[in-house]
Amino acid sequence: MTPRADRDPQLWYIHSIVSGLYLVNYIQIGQRDLRPLVRQ
Repeated sequence: MTPRADRDPQLWYIHSIVSGLYLVNYIQIGQRDLRPLVRQ
């Protein structure tokens, strides 16, 4: 917990959105890579 994060809660909001989008992209790429492997 950094003092800056405590003063500015928006940092947590922005960070959660960025990490959420990153997670969605990671899952989509993972599924895209796994589909050919499952078919074989």
